[in-house]
Amino acid sequence: MPAIASHSPDRETLAWACRRLALGRETRRLLCAAETWMQAYDALLTDVALVEKADIAEIAGSIVRTVGWTSSCSIQGEVESFDGRLLRGWARRREGDTAPVQLQIWLNGALHMMAGTGVYRPDLAVRFQSEGLEGFEVQLPSGMSGDLRWEVREAVSKTLIGSHFVTLSAPLGGDGLRDIRQEIAALRRAVEALESRLPAVMADSSPLLDEYQAYYDLTRRFATAGDDSNAGVVLLIDAVGSRPEFLEDAVLSAVAQSHDRKRIVVGVRQDQVDFLLDLISRLSWVSAVPIAHVVADQKADWRSAVELSAGDDIVQLMPGDGVMHPAGVAEVAAWFDRNDPDALYFDEDELGGLPGDEVAGRSHVSPVLKPAFDLDLLLQTAYPGAFVAFRRKAWSETVRVLEGRSLGAWAGSRCLLELAGRQAAIGQLPAILASRQDPQASGKLEDWAGCVAEYLGGDVAVSAHRDILGAEVPLALSVRRPVPAGATAAVIIPTRDRLDLLRPCVESLLARDADNAADMTLVLVDHETRDPDCVAYIKGLEEYQQVWRIPFVGAFNWALMNNLAARQCEADVLVFLNNDTLAISPDWLDALVSEAMRPDVGVVGCRLIYADGAIQHAGFVSLDARDRFLTHEGVGTPGSDAGYLGRHALAHETIAVTGACMAMRRDVFERLGGFDAARFPVEGNDVDLCFKARAAGFKVLYSPRATLYHLESRSRTFHEDDRRLSAEASRRLWDRWGGTVCPDPYYNRHFDRRSSPFTRLRAAPA
Repeated sequence: MPAIASHSPDRETLAWACRRLALGRETRRLLCAAETWMQAYDALLTDVALVEKADIAEIAGSIVRTVGWTSSCSIQGEVESFDGRLLRGWARRREGDTAPVQLQIWLNGALHMMAGTGVYRPDLAVRFQSEGLEGFEVQLPSGMSGDLRWEVREAVSKTLIGSHFVTLSAPLGGDGLRDIRQEIAALRRAVEALESRLPAVMADSSPLLDEYQAYYDLTRRFATAGDDSNAGVVLLIDAVGSRPEFLEDAVLSAVAQSHDRKRIVVGVRQDQVDFLLDLISRLSWVSAVPIAHVVADQKADWRSAVELSAGDDIVQLMPGDGVMHPAGVAEVAAWFDRNDPDALYFDEDELGGLPGDEVAGRSHVSPVLKPAFDLDLLLQTAYPGAFVAFRRKAWSETVRVLEGRSLGAWAGSRCLLELAGRQAAIGQLPAILASRQDPQASGKLEDWAGCVAEYLGGDVAVSAHRDILGAEVPLALSVRRPVPAGATAAVIIPTRDRLDLLRPCVESLLARDADNAADMTLVLVDHETRDPDCVAYIKGLEEYQQVWRIPFVGAFNWALMNNLAARQCEADVLVFLNNDTLAISPDWLDALVSEAMRPDVGVVGCRLIYADGAIQHAGFVSLDARDRFLTHEGVGTPGSDAGYLGRHALAHETIAVTGACMAMRRDVFERLGGFDAARFPVEGNDVDLCFKARAAGFKVLYSPRATLYHLESRSRTFHEDDRRLSAEASRRLWDRWGGTVCPDPYYNRHFDRRSSPFTRLRAAPA
């Protein structure tokens, strides 16, 4: 509220108004008794004689300019509850003005007090894609009784936002215990209100990715390895073609590792040998760390020729422009002591400043905070990077894939592909242990495409990445698996009336039918459609052999409707689709079916965008907390935004996808028992099914190759019942699955769980 509104008007001004203006007796009385400017203005504007003589627009404009409020009749809001002491609700301007809404609180027809919005509400933040400050809570005096009618109006336009009628019995006189209980309840509500605002405040205090340097200083710069390991480590530094200063920095960082049992082998070109030998000679004066070198053949990867010594338990790959944190190798060795996987990769960043400057004085920028191992993501981009470590046995069994080729920075990822093909376990350590000086020197995309094509074989198409929304991901590939011959898909669409949604949805699917190899059948689950035009449209669709209708009668139960439809389908793949969607990708169905038909895949989801082109869904992310369990990734960002590390534009594993468009093999759906129609009839059934699939050992995939519009979701109005159902579903999901799916393996622990996914780093320890 503006400062002027909280001060009492001076008596001289009010006396002048009484003398100068033609006011009625009651108006003069109210004006002289006014304790705030708003009460004074209200008295003036309710004087009938004055209104008839004066230019109301001019008076209102003067008032608005004086107080600093913006008048708007385009107000929406709701009075939600009144418990005898606290009046709760929300209000906002429809045109998107985020300024607080000033409110009048009326009691039984008389202005009682002024208030304003500004209370943080997480449900409003999700509903309006805003900061969530549209809420208001008004503490009312105790001791009131009888019939009370509260009205909340916008202060200037007097637009009615909502009302609440309640009958309160008279308070018991002298009941000290009752008063104490009321005070405790009021304190509890105040604490709850503060707690509801805490996530937003803490999220704003978390560092942005651009503020990474300070985060690094607090979390990594002075870190030391906590566990001692006796494992012997050989560091293979690929310095072929590296700049002299980069080569020197890499070797120096390897020598400076705190881990004792280590040796170093450096791969160089023939024209780099003299420089390296001089460096080794100078280092021998101050260090006893063994350093050897291998002259690389341009047509082969030199690492495949390195013979391991008896004491080499771990092989750590390093790029020629890389430097490792002094405790990096020690942390890798300790991790292998504690864990079973055969290979490991970890987080890294880049060094800012000018190349060639002293490493110790350069800034740390652009953190690469990686997800848990994801083979589907690896097939599109070599995200593990050039710092990869292997157990001796795993390295010896896979290094042969490097023979006869020069892969540079791709070598480690190619060996990981080989291990993944053998069903070996691959670990990820969420610790920033290394930095690169020239990350662009990663290798040629065609070399990685050759590795992927060799690994996949068959009819899988591998090409440079292209996205239908224009999202660009450097050094990434598109992988398109063929649809098995004769594959069939049933697209199940629950619907009721709303021909304006159903017709465009169905027509978009039929228009794309020729672009897909999968044989599609449309199954409309008709939930008591009564609109004559919609009834006629559905009846007309039934004339097509490709479309059939299943009637459903009863209370809305999305899970049950889909279960009943799935039971009557014989298709290989079931696609559950909302009636407010439109296909954008021509081959949207093949994109889903080709992935769903893989034996290791349980559920496949798509990328959904709003009508304005912003992303609505790019997979779910777990925020790892009961009160904020799950959120959609990418909400509100442009469709052309590839997301962090290309996540919006690349297929990858995720913990769950939305049921607005999800596909799975019919046999998997039946094995998992379908949707839980008892505990999750409307909300949460899709996520619950995804969690069941993961628990059964299946992958849940997000595939942006299937991109659709989701038209109604952004403008959907969430009423009290909607919010209650959503909160109840979230609580039940947490109780059933929270201990299993958290922490989210694909959401690196360095990211803050209270902010939009992948936008802020967690608060560093003091």
